[in-house]
Amino acid sequence: MVFDSFNQFEPRIGQLAKRVFDDSHLDSEVRKGKQGGAFCASINPEDTPYVLMNYTGRARDVATLAHELGHAIHAMLASHHSAFTFHSSLPLAETASTFGEMMLTEKLLAEEKDEAVRRDILFKQMDDAFATILRQIYFALLGMVLIFIVAAIDYRYWIALYFPMHLVILLFLVTLTGFGQTVFGAQRWFQVGVLFLQPTEFAKIIAIIVLARYFDATQNQPRDFKWLRGAILWSSGIIGLILLQPNLSNVVVLAVILGSLLWFNGMQIRHLLLFGAIGAAATDGYSPPTRQTPS
Repeated sequence: MVFDSFNQFEPRIGQLAKRVFDDSHLDSEVRKGKQGGAFCASINPEDTPYVLMNYTGRARDVATLAHELGHAIHAMLASHHSAFTFHSSLPLAETASTFGEMMLTEKLLAEEKDEAVRRDILFKQMDDAFATILRQIYFALLGMVLIFIVAAIDYRYWIALYFPMHLVILLFLVTLTGFGQTVFGAQRWFQVGVLFLQPTEFAKIIAIIVLARYFDATQNQPRDFKWLRGAILWSSGIIGLILLQPNLSNVVVLAVILGSLLWFNGMQIRHLLLFGAIGAAATDGYSPPTRQTPS
């Protein structure tokens, strides 16, 4: 049904959706220990996105599949971008997934003759779309408020508060382990009303502030291994706790932040080559585990 609705709109859209199935990148099996919800993970431009959900045969599950495949199609259509511009903002991403549901709704309405059923289909689609749009409005308003608050405060005050901010975010990350929302085996979120907050996003900002303070305090020190070790130690607490969630993608982001700041502050070439060799040795021969999609 989902394939038919996508193909009716544009055959290429249907082909991209089928690619997720052909590459066994859909995990829809209901099994013990698997969490609820649905998610589409776009790792990099070259790879087919992964779709995770629980299919129980309900009509809602069909709509969820169309929604998540909308995300996957969007990612595959953006595959010509680099890794830095490949991922879309949340409002744009939700536009693609909602459009996936709308294509399914158009097909259902075209085939359904009972006016009561057609009304229910339209009501459900409008209700879901309204909830999605309202959630994005909340995110946008919260983001605007935070932008004005942060911009109104002199950056030197943020640097002066580096230690309590560092301590607070570490406590949040530790607390997340026991009280956070678990999704697909990882504890990453706190739910506050209708909002889901991910402390890792704040942790990245605080890591930059903490490292900026460290590099300011050590600007006259030689760029030796002791200086390098200090920067790694200051960031290791945040990185280690995020790795335990586990949240490898944000660990990679934090590692890039740390490496960039080290380089901009005078990291020696020999240290860079040493870390490159260690990284290559650690990942040599590694291949990620794969899961077959149930028929």
